[in-house]
Amino acid sequence: GSMGIGFAIPANMIKEMQSDAVAAMAETGQESSLSDAGVGALCARSAVIGGWLNVRINAGQLADQGAAREYLERADRLRAEATAREAAILELVEGKL
Repeated sequence: GSMGIGFAIPANMIKEMQSDAVAAMAETGQESSLSDAGVGALCARSAVIGGWLNVRINAGQLADQGAAREYLERADRLRAEATAREAAILELVEGKL
């Protein structure tokens, strides 16, 4: 249902962020691509937060409050991971500027 979709978005974004593609661009890419790596990190975190908002909306509509709580906890963890990953990538980018 809609909850599955609401979790697929942030979960997939976390997976992409953890694939190190953006971090690799920041670490070994050309200096001219550093801003692209930073923007990639910002966009990925923004997408995760959009999914987190979706989960919060959908969880409020669930009759099963235990399941809703689990969805919200997972969404909160994914949001925290995305925020930490974004910070790490931006720190790397800023260190090279």
